[in-house]
Amino acid sequence: MDEEFIDLLCETIRFQKSVKKLWESRISIDGIKNRKMDIANNRLTKKIEKLCDRLHVEIIDKEYENTEYDVGIPVDPLNLDDFDKNEKLYIGTMLEPIIKEKGTANIIKNGKAVLVAK
Repeated sequence: MDEEFIDLLCETIRFQKSVKKLWESRISIDGIKNRKMDIANNRLTKKIEKLCDRLHVEIIDKEYENTEYDVGIPVDPLNLDDFDKNEKLYIGTMLEPIIKEKGTANIIKNGKAVLVAK
C-alpha cells in the first residue's frame, strides 16, 4: 500500500470537511453559489470514492462520532491528556478518517479525533 496516497486521501477528506463546514455556516451565500459548492463537493466525493476503489480501501469517518471512546478503537485522540483518567470520554469529531483495507478488518491508518466528556 502506498502510504503517500493514503496520506493524500486523508488530507483531502480533512480539507473537504473544513470547506463544507465553512460554507454551511455562511448564511449570506445565495442559492446559486451554494448550488455550485454542492456540485463541487459531490464531484470531489466521487473522485475520493474512485481513488478508494483503486487503492482497495474503505473510509470509516462518522461511524464513531458520539460513541464512547475506547482504546481498542482505531483512533488517535488528539486531546486525551486534557481529561482526567476517570472521565467518561466520547469521540466528538473525527478530523481524519480511519482507512481500512476493503472487505477485511485490516486497519491501514488510524483516524484522528477530538474527544469530549459527557
